[in-house]
Amino acid sequence: MWRRIGSSSAPCLRGVQKRKATTSSGYSASIDQSVCIDSGADSPSGAPALELRTGHLARFADAAVVASRGESAVLATVVTKASNGVGAAGFTPLTVDFRQSAAAVGKIPTNYLRREMGQSDADILISRIIDRSVRPLIPGTVADQIQLQCKPLATEDDADPVTLAVNAASAALQISPIPMLATSAAVRVAIVDGKPLVNPTRAALRRASADLLLTGADDARTLMIEMDGKEIRPEALEEAMDAALREVDRVIRGIARLADAAGKEKRIAAAVDHSKLDADLAELCGMQLEFVLTDSRHDKISRDEAIKAVLADALPALLQSYTDLQDTIRARYSTLVKKTLRSLILRSSLRCDGRGIDEFRPISIQVDVFKKLHGSALFQRGQTQVLSTCTFDSPSAAFHPDSIAQLLGSQRKKSFMLHYEFPGYATNEITVGRAGLNRRELGHGALAEKGLKHLVSPAFPFCVRLACQVLESNGSSSMASVCAGSMALLDAGVPLKAQAAGVAIGLITDEQAPDEKYEQLHESIVRGQSAIDRLVRRQDEEIARPREQFKASVPVLESLQLETYKRGILFKGGAMAAKQIEVETGVKISLDDDTHVCLTAPNREEMERAKTMIKELTAESDETQIEFGKMISVEIVAVHDGGISVKITPNGKAYYVANKQLHSTPIQHPSAIGLKVGDRVTMQWLGRDSTTGAVRMSRRTLQGAAGAASNAFKRGK
Repeated sequence: MWRRIGSSSAPCLRGVQKRKATTSSGYSASIDQSVCIDSGADSPSGAPALELRTGHLARFADAAVVASRGESAVLATVVTKASNGVGAAGFTPLTVDFRQSAAAVGKIPTNYLRREMGQSDADILISRIIDRSVRPLIPGTVADQIQLQCKPLATEDDADPVTLAVNAASAALQISPIPMLATSAAVRVAIVDGKPLVNPTRAALRRASADLLLTGADDARTLMIEMDGKEIRPEALEEAMDAALREVDRVIRGIARLADAAGKEKRIAAAVDHSKLDADLAELCGMQLEFVLTDSRHDKISRDEAIKAVLADALPALLQSYTDLQDTIRARYSTLVKKTLRSLILRSSLRCDGRGIDEFRPISIQVDVFKKLHGSALFQRGQTQVLSTCTFDSPSAAFHPDSIAQLLGSQRKKSFMLHYEFPGYATNEITVGRAGLNRRELGHGALAEKGLKHLVSPAFPFCVRLACQVLESNGSSSMASVCAGSMALLDAGVPLKAQAAGVAIGLITDEQAPDEKYEQLHESIVRGQSAIDRLVRRQDEEIARPREQFKASVPVLESLQLETYKRGILFKGGAMAAKQIEVETGVKISLDDDTHVCLTAPNREEMERAKTMIKELTAESDETQIEFGKMISVEIVAVHDGGISVKITPNGKAYYVANKQLHSTPIQHPSAIGLKVGDRVTMQWLGRDSTTGAVRMSRRTLQGAAGAASNAFKRGK
């Protein structure tokens, strides 16, 4: 956790409401209570207050809290299953699920059965945010299974379901039987015109240079940060974090007040004294561990094997004194390894591979790895290796969310995508029965995508997909994906605003004096920027500018202007004409805007061939290039009940003229005015309909003029 420099203001809280709740069967249920937290000075004027309420919904759950702001509400429930066992070392048995609801936006789902949709990628990312916001505060001694579920009940257009879900989850855990180390709360801050804005509206976020989501805990400590930014100044970032922590403090105080009024008795596990086992482990394994952890000749695999071997040698002797406690011995040994590593780094300022705390692992880079690909780069940092490939496609290949996802505000159209893959072989593991992405891959991919997407101009014509494949992993693979992805984009010829690089920064503290040796958040930002500058210079040595010309394998993209009726010719009847051209040439045809179609061809030759086919298909004959309003002579080639078909030239196209255009007075059949096949009549040319492209001709004006002249002659006579 990070500590913020400075103090935080007290929250403005309204009173806690209490009223007894009973069911129809007469049993006494939870007390209905709520806390209302007014928005602080950093929020927009008139922003609605945050309300946390419990005791009125889902009362069979161990805890349930509804967090609402305005007309938006999210329900968080906690269900626990008590366990007398000991949890795995370093693992908290917590599962978190967030799932959006079409009902919350007043829509019927668009899937086949019209049921609520399954978890989307956005839902999984929100679940990870909630998890990272509460998991560190659950004591390691907790072995109970904990299930935390968050579901929106109502969602406004300007709602922020993420912060509502985190705050509802935090409050539910505080009033649940699960013991907690501290209280957490989340807040979103936008940087608009260089200034922080707490609890921004969606309109403000669209104008923001950064969208910061921060979860903090008691004593102004930072638990989790998610940010989507556009090259902002470090000073602006620190100011936004300071504003966020002030608001976090207000919410934490509100949660604490609700917990005081409604909290349940905590389920405290009986304390187990492992001091003798820890002492025996240290005596038998301590020196060997220090030797392994200071031997810089080891790599990841050999070091892990050596650490396992130390325990394997000591285990028989330990089991003589601690019979049937093998799992406990392994758990305490894992703790000893972490403590030993922490102590060595704090004493020597050296890592286990011999590097200083601010030194990089050896870096090697290769660009244009595969000539056939549009762009590629291989980035190696120590034993972390990532291959990034860049692929271009037509704008129609962009990600398009469904209508409900757009209403929920969780997904947007994307013309730039980064997909991250972490196969088992990257850490020499076997994966069995794996289907699709796991949550970790999705989260790391989203993180790397945020580091690159704002560097690609929205005007870039292609849809871009980066595939970042982790081939070896010994830490920081998501940031290696940023480095490899940036160079793959340049290798493909994408004009980036700047080269990008990513680094991961860790924190090691002394358990005996945790506040004496820790990095301030400001120091982390400064160190991170220095490391990024060094990385960018190293990457620039390999490729500093985008490729001047696309490779021959890159598709050719062109926008072709076509009148509305001509586009109708291409896309009518299920777009049969466009599909036929694609089959023959390989050129994809898609609608670009109201006046253009987009053509994506595998090469220039096929592009020209497709354009020729489109021109022939939509071509107008010379006979239609007639001045608007001109009188022309046409031949009747067919008579119908509703009109006639005429030709301007003997070998030209036949055009249909309805009855209403044949005479100034209504007629039921062309024969009523003596028209028959073979007659030549005079028509006025009125061009084409701008929407349908249909040719327009008429005799009404001529018949009206002839009738008026005849009447005048009769009167004169």
